[in-house]
Amino acid sequence: MWDSDIAIFGGIDSDFLVRSTTENIVKSSLKMLERSAERGRYALVSGNSIPSYISDENHFAMKSTFNM
Repeated sequence: MWDSDIAIFGGIDSDFLVRSTTENIVKSSLKMLERSAERGRYALVSGNSIPSYISDENHFAMKSTFNM
C-alpha cells in the first residue's frame, strides 16, 4: 500500500563510522545499497547524524560508495 511513498534512511551506525576502517565502511555501505537496490527509495546516511568526532576520511568513505 505505501511501498512507493516511503523511503528508508540510515543503515550505517555512527559508532561504526567512528571505529571502523574506511575499507569496512565502504564494504558495509555497498551491502546496504545492494540490499535496498531492488526496491529503491533508500538514502545511505548515518543512523543518526554525522557527529564532529567522525573523521572526514570515514564520512567521505561512506559517501563515496554512491560513485562506485
